[in-house]
Amino acid sequence: MDADVSEANVNTMFDIFDADGDGVIEASDFQAQADKMCATVAPDSSSRHHQAIRKAYAAWSEQVLKAIDADSDGRVTRQEFFNAIRAGILKDGPDQLDGPMGVTHAAFEALDTDGDGQLSPDEFVRMHQAIGRDTGKARAAFDQIDTDGDGRITWQELRKAAQGLYTDGQAEQTGKLLLG
Repeated sequence: MDADVSEANVNTMFDIFDADGDGVIEASDFQAQADKMCATVAPDSSSRHHQAIRKAYAAWSEQVLKAIDADSDGRVTRQEFFNAIRAGILKDGPDQLDGPMGVTHAAFEALDTDGDGQLSPDEFVRMHQAIGRDTGKARAAFDQIDTDGDGRITWQELRKAAQGLYTDGQAEQTGKLLLG
């Protein structure tokens, strides 16, 4: 395992990506995640937020399958995923986080319902609902991600936490807390 990424983070990421729980990540898993996210934060299929979320998930799916599917069968096994993380696939260049950051940014903009460029605690809880995470842990995660303690999460704070999910070596770091 890459020394900078905790095994707990990798397991959590894989389990989230594997939306249908069949032990592999496929394009349909990303579609299912997009469906869930859109239903929760941007249900109007004609809205720019809905379209941005769908586009971001499609790009992320393509990136993951291209970079991690070692045997090119259209499916990423847990072992392929672990091997890719162990090899530092998400650290090979700044564009390696484009997929997850694209989804995170699209979700942030959809969740920011008042358009102030920040997430309130309630808006953040909706993100946890959208990705199927424990909303009971959302407030503790919110407090950790809100590094300036102003009661709001900026894009920069959320981006740092999301990047940490892929780069933090400690399971208790902000990246892991993002997912509760």
